[in-house]
Amino acid sequence: MTAFGLPAGMPLLVDAAVMTRSRIVLGGGSRSWKVIAPALILLRLPGVRVVEGLANLAPPRDPVQPD
Repeated sequence: MTAFGLPAGMPLLVDAAVMTRSRIVLGGGSRSWKVIAPALILLRLPGVRVVEGLANLAPPRDPVQPD
């Protein structure tokens, strides 16, 4: 479900780190439609809550070694 299609009253939790990005990519409601927008667009959605430390950073990936 895309953030734009949430039912009324359903909270939308956003990690604070997302808000530091100059732009984000959101699903637009179908597999082929994406929305590229400033992170601040999320603050216009009803029920949004920015939460510090909500997500964990992914561990660094090992570099791919050539065969």
